[in-house]
Amino acid sequence: AVYGDGWYVPWTNIYVNTSTIEGLRRGEWTLVAQRAGRLEVTAVRADGSPAAGARVYVAAEGTASTKGKTGADGKAVLPDVPPGEVRVLVECADQMAQVVRGHVQAGETLAERVRLKAAVPLRGQVVDAAGNPIEGARVMAAWMGSDWQQFTDPEGHFVWVGAPDEPVPMFVNPA
Repeated sequence: AVYGDGWYVPWTNIYVNTSTIEGLRRGEWTLVAQRAGRLEVTAVRADGSPAAGARVYVAAEGTASTKGKTGADGKAVLPDVPPGEVRVLVECADQMAQVVRGHVQAGETLAERVRLKAAVPLRGQVVDAAGNPIEGARVMAAWMGSDWQQFTDPEGHFVWVGAPDEPVPMFVNPA
């Protein structure tokens, strides 16, 4: 999608090939811009203090993830958010990532307050088929524009501090 100055042009599901390139050259394509919305996020830590430096990711259907970062006051403003249903992910050091859902209206501002929870580390071990630990295996998780990765220690262990309290796809690449 293309964003800017309060407008949003949605992705199209058309594969660009030689014939569509020629159509573009002849000026036969029209992209319809829609008025975007705006998202204001206020993130607070589990103790109620502002979540300064928290990473904010917004996922809307049919678009790339939009991201921002909170200031010292725990607030982030993301302009040019596509109208419709959105999922907002907020991550902050030593806190459990939180996901909230909302609906952005064209030309309007959606305000979301996100209270993070104290992190509960996820711990795991990577082993081979015989049960032997694998040192240096890369354990990864990626969702909503965010990503996390860590390499296992000599005993094959990894720890993820700040994982969200919802299912997240994880991947392992043995060394």
